[in-house]
Amino acid sequence: MSEATKLELTGLTSYGDDVSRINSSDKVTNLFLDNAGYLRSRGGLSVISTSGVSLPTSNVDGLFYWVSKDLTMIVCGGSLYEMNENNVITLIGTGLETNERASFAVVRTSTGVESLAVANGGDIYIYDPVNATWTNTYTTDNDAPRGVKKIVFLTGFLVAVPSNSNRFFFSQVGDPEDWSALDFASAEANADIIENMSVKGFYLYLFGTNTIEIWYNDGNTPFIRLDGGLVENGTASPFSVSVVEDQLMFLDNKRRICVVEGQSAYKVISSSIDRFLQSLDSVEDAYAYPIQHQGRVFYSLNFPTASRSEWDGSSATGITFIYDMYNQQFFEWAEWSTTNSEFSQFPVNAECYASLQQRQILGKNEEGKLYELAQTVYQDEGNPLRIMWQSGFLDFGALQKKRLRKMRWRMTSGFDPVASTVVFNYRVDGQSEWDSSRETSLTTGGSSLNQFHTQINNLRIARVYQFQIVGSNASPYCLGDVTLELDIMTS
Repeated sequence: MSEATKLELTGLTSYGDDVSRINSSDKVTNLFLDNAGYLRSRGGLSVISTSGVSLPTSNVDGLFYWVSKDLTMIVCGGSLYEMNENNVITLIGTGLETNERASFAVVRTSTGVESLAVANGGDIYIYDPVNATWTNTYTTDNDAPRGVKKIVFLTGFLVAVPSNSNRFFFSQVGDPEDWSALDFASAEANADIIENMSVKGFYLYLFGTNTIEIWYNDGNTPFIRLDGGLVENGTASPFSVSVVEDQLMFLDNKRRICVVEGQSAYKVISSSIDRFLQSLDSVEDAYAYPIQHQGRVFYSLNFPTASRSEWDGSSATGITFIYDMYNQQFFEWAEWSTTNSEFSQFPVNAECYASLQQRQILGKNEEGKLYELAQTVYQDEGNPLRIMWQSGFLDFGALQKKRLRKMRWRMTSGFDPVASTVVFNYRVDGQSEWDSSRETSLTTGGSSLNQFHTQINNLRIARVYQFQIVGSNASPYCLGDVTLELDIMTS
């Protein structure tokens, strides 16, 4: 007698796990899980058509949305630019470093003008939009720190961390252009250097290789270490640190993705992909940023030089994991190469969310291009946005052989008139080769969302099955309600 089984669609839960299970996902690429438990395709990368000054052909090293000015600030090719809501770009100033990740802080000058401080491995610069000045703080004050890799603003102070140092420096209160060589403090709970720095609430988090120290302004010193403010864990990737939905997240020195909890604890959240993270040759160049898309907020962690051979057997490099802050699951977002028929990392080096314009702006990891993460475009810069779901190795809780009579699932094709197809594959009992592909067409509609079921009948007799569904057309794919009818054989 046939039994009905429904597969629970999930994020990444079983990478590299040969132990069979009833419900798991091994690959979930360019998808995320909605509130109904359906996998939906992300929006595409749509190039922003700009006017005014052209950005140089280089990495976009930093993006920052200056909400009070409704401006997107861009660091590219060693210069700072601004882009208004009409996508007009203006050059602000030069002198920054190239190919170094930029850090921004909104400050007020001694005359009370809201200004923007910028640093990316060199001197700190301050842009005063009222007086149209672009000031190198070291030029005006030789006590200003140099070689600065991170800046933040906290309780009236501009705080800076130089490269290869366990010290952080702070300006005079209320004056980010006035510095003293003696105004610094040292993180000394461990002998490691400060790799990154972040502000959460009224606290300053100093990330070292082995520890995280928590400091605050006591109104006198001005900065002192919080009593008990020490996390006995550090980071292997300085730029993996990111505040997302009020959560302070980072890749730790054991190559696990963690969330800081309170003032002395942390939680590991990456158990589903830890095995792959351990296989990487190097993670020092990993970087992270938040993404807001279709009502969800994600922590995006990118490994730009990681070999994908252990992940999907390809010769490409670069992989991007997306952590959904709502359902606490991981997914992969990637760029598809039609030339090599391979995935690579999500091609983004920096981001900002322009809240007044309600758009997620992304900076390309080369070529000086800006993207908008679109809501209704399902191509990446005109190229296919390839989605893939691959189940784990499923034995449905029984060791016996099974006869799989039917596999049925619901898909939606959306309102895009582009003709769409999905390709279904499966393989059995740990075989390396997939069974012959079966292509299913998706109907298209005019103004309403089309929903339909498709099914595959009479699959091979086996103990263990693995399924794969792939789509590459410019349609908003949605996958859900995957059910199977199978017989558990008694002999």
